[in-house]
Amino acid sequence: MKYVRVRVQRLAELLRNETRLLALEAGGVDNWDWYGDCFTEEVDELLDADDEDLVKSEGFTIQDTDDLFG
Repeated sequence: MKYVRVRVQRLAELLRNETRLLALEAGGVDNWDWYGDCFTEEVDELLDADDEDLVKSEGFTIQDTDDLFG
């Protein structure tokens, strides 16, 4: 298993954004015709990226658990 160190402020931002997205999707925003129009090619690539590639692209460092817990 791998872990990433994240600052509390960044994690809170991510959690808020996730909550906002889930609420929008529950409200049907994903059924709107123009929903995907705001996604640029760059956004599509990030959404489709491998987890580790995405995390690294955001400037995080990934460490194996062996490195953290010996």
